[in-house]
Amino acid sequence: MEKHIGKHCLITIRNVSDTSILEKFETLKPLFDTIVSSCNLHVVSQAGHQFTPVGATYVYVLSESHMSIHTYPETKSAYMDIFCCNLTFDHELAYNIIKKFFATSHLETIEMYR
Repeated sequence: MEKHIGKHCLITIRNVSDTSILEKFETLKPLFDTIVSSCNLHVVSQAGHQFTPVGATYVYVLSESHMSIHTYPETKSAYMDIFCCNLTFDHELAYNIIKKFFATSHLETIEMYR
């Protein structure tokens, strides 16, 4: 039997009422920083891309793996990916931070061990 090295969380965020949060990648940094500090993760590097006129992609490379987001203001949605090689990673805490940040209860999640 293969040993798992981490948990991969796929998160769909819908019905974001304040779409300005989704427009620029700079507005996403506080979300990522809160998840990192609350879940005891460690940032190795980060990058973002701003789409025209709005929408963004933002990525943190973590010593534990990675966290990314792709936003779609026109559909009031975003898609996140968190892969963490620390099996004690508190994904529920991360989900609660995401819900609070986007002021939505519409999160769809898929979790898998890899």
